[in-house]
Amino acid sequence: MTANSGQSERPNNDDSKGRDLGLAAEQTARTSLSLEATAIITASNTTAITASALRPDKAQSISTVKGSDKFDPSDDRGAPLSDRSEKEMFERDKDNFALKHQVLISQDATGKHLVYTIRSGDLNIDVLKTENNRESLAKAERQIEQLARAKESQLRSDYKLGFSKNDEEVIGQVAIAPDGTVSHGKMIYARAPHLAELYSIEGLLERATPSQLTKDGKSGVKFYFLKDSLYQDDQGAAATYRNSDKNGDPAIYVGTSGIGASLEKKGDSIEWQGGLDGHMVLHEFAHNTQFRLGIDEEKRLIQFSNRCGFAPFLRPGTDETIWALRSKEGKLYRHDNEVGGWQEIDDKGNLVTQPDAGKPKNTVLDDIDMAKIAEVRPPTYYFDNPVEMAAEGMAMLKENATSRKELFTVAPLFYQFMKELDQEDIDLAYGLDQGKAKLVRLPDGKLATNDEVSRKLILEFEKQPK
Repeated sequence: MTANSGQSERPNNDDSKGRDLGLAAEQTARTSLSLEATAIITASNTTAITASALRPDKAQSISTVKGSDKFDPSDDRGAPLSDRSEKEMFERDKDNFALKHQVLISQDATGKHLVYTIRSGDLNIDVLKTENNRESLAKAERQIEQLARAKESQLRSDYKLGFSKNDEEVIGQVAIAPDGTVSHGKMIYARAPHLAELYSIEGLLERATPSQLTKDGKSGVKFYFLKDSLYQDDQGAAATYRNSDKNGDPAIYVGTSGIGASLEKKGDSIEWQGGLDGHMVLHEFAHNTQFRLGIDEEKRLIQFSNRCGFAPFLRPGTDETIWALRSKEGKLYRHDNEVGGWQEIDDKGNLVTQPDAGKPKNTVLDDIDMAKIAEVRPPTYYFDNPVEMAAEGMAMLKENATSRKELFTVAPLFYQFMKELDQEDIDLAYGLDQGKAKLVRLPDGKLATNDEVSRKLILEFEKQPK
């Protein structure tokens, strides 16, 4: 689960400054063991145009005029824009269209055509071009929706992904009581993804694969774009992975902020805000890798947690699992959100207390100080439990060469473990050739044939000065 939008802060050295990314107590309880194309549209006045790699700082904005939020062109669509009222209505319609579909609309150099642009990662991509009138704008709404469904079909075919539909039932909103009891409230509904969100997901899949697949490789993760918070107490979690949705299939529940940059009104203009958090999406895919590899099985979970520097305990007097992180000195520490940090415990999971006082013996360590003394250095400051710590590491391994180098530099032991897990996942999906891996992951996160050239690239990358 990713609790906060934006990338988790990473320790570059012992003087790093970071914020506490620990989840609320009940969030920790639910996550610590929670492993649970493009079509070309032909029309007399419409042309689909190729993607252009424009820099985001060159993105155009469009004027905003107050008016109805409903996209409802009047009967005289296509008429010459000869008076102020008609122009204002046209601008209003363009604004409503842009906000509804998350597509920026601008005029081309001639002023005779409208260009429809989406944001994917750090690229602006032109997906449609129409004549500059209200009739064409009205037709474009249907065409953008058709482009989105065509992109869904492509991603389903190429990567076996699934996507929610408009007003699809998802799950009863989850509530977790202080004692850990789970209940479900009102039904949460999903929406269909915007075209820009589909392009953004597609841009990550070269590096994410095969973590999007089910264990048998026959299908893939389904994305649900939620209209409301998944958890009753959520403050807007960016995304949550569950290994079983309403149909028993793995799923990623995307929070109400969606994926990628969003168009918002800023004064008299509509502008892009934020951007794709690729780390967040790769983090959630990493949870699916954990499930694919059977890390939820007890024996494998113990081995996995040990490699992360953790040991599991049952909280004294309960059936709740708590996770203790080993220090370089061999001491054990558990994270407790109620006290805001890490406290030393004994080998039975009890807090180490002062003789006769019954009070905690040690001071509370924050995530920064805990990371410094951990036997296995965490790659970021989100490591309440081994499941989340490993999802952070796997995302860094795949994100790009810079993040992989950071993982290798900050947490070399953990880097090797993540590399081994990733290779196991790749081999599960693509098999072996005479006992050797068919594919390996290059430093940029993409898969390549396991030949001498690829192995040399990885070796040279790991030989670079830290």
